[in-house]
Amino acid sequence: MVVVGSGYRMHTSNKESFQRYYVGASNFIVGPHYFKNLVYNGTTGIFSSTSGPLATFQTKDRAWLLSIKGLYEPIDTLNMSMGIEVRRLTVKASFDVPALNDPAVVSAASGSSKFQRFLQDIPQSTPWHETHILLQASLNWQPWERITLGADLTHYQIRRSGYIPSPKRPTQYNSAEQLDGYIFWQAFKHLTLYGHGRASTRYLLGDLPLAYNSRSNHRFGNPYGFLSAGGVVSF
Repeated sequence: MVVVGSGYRMHTSNKESFQRYYVGASNFIVGPHYFKNLVYNGTTGIFSSTSGPLATFQTKDRAWLLSIKGLYEPIDTLNMSMGIEVRRLTVKASFDVPALNDPAVVSAASGSSKFQRFLQDIPQSTPWHETHILLQASLNWQPWERITLGADLTHYQIRRSGYIPSPKRPTQYNSAEQLDGYIFWQAFKHLTLYGHGRASTRYLLGDLPLAYNSRSNHRFGNPYGFLSAGGVVSF
């Protein structure tokens, strides 16, 4: 059996504001008389604002997707599938620093290496596009009447266009492997309990596109995993 699917999905983060940002300590202090409503403390290495939040941050992504999957069921208690899914995404990171709306602030601070380091941490303001190709294999096995075991193996391959990496973090992560395991137990007629485990070679890569930008991409070099459990009540 062959199954073809299409769809649309999107993620939007909450709008977050912060008052201070660490860029590194220095042997001098630049006060508000220099950056106007920006303060750099050379002892703590922190930029802060004297007029409201230092910055406001929000990210979002949206994607169109198309998939095709082949299903095979050799016996009633065992089914397997293999497929490919293609996603076309638009990702945008909004990072608003009110002080940068004042040309005088930018001009006065342009000679400061600490201020330039802060600017390098700001994600790009223009959207970029990503193409994700997912190769997937799944297995579901029911060894006993009330127990079902499942596993999904997914390979992510990602290509970006219009993305501007930070000079501080030029390394890009474009592929990942993800393994999911499941166990379902029908405890009662209308109640099924389950456990789910996931292991991925790259932190959330492909799974949550809005989390990847020039400020955070270095975190995706790390592996990632979790365990969860829950129940489903049916009527």
